[in-house]
Amino acid sequence: MGNHRQQNGTASLRVATAGLRVFAIVVAVAACAWLALWLAFTL
Repeated sequence: MGNHRQQNGTASLRVATAGLRVFAIVVAVAACAWLALWLAFTL
């Protein structure tokens, strides 16, 4: 039972880390797209 709970905790931590990584990638892509649009409109 304790081991099962520990596995769940590790899995949830892994999911949280993956979600954070995906969030960071999405933010980076959005920032790059916004910067590209800004440059296209300014230049």
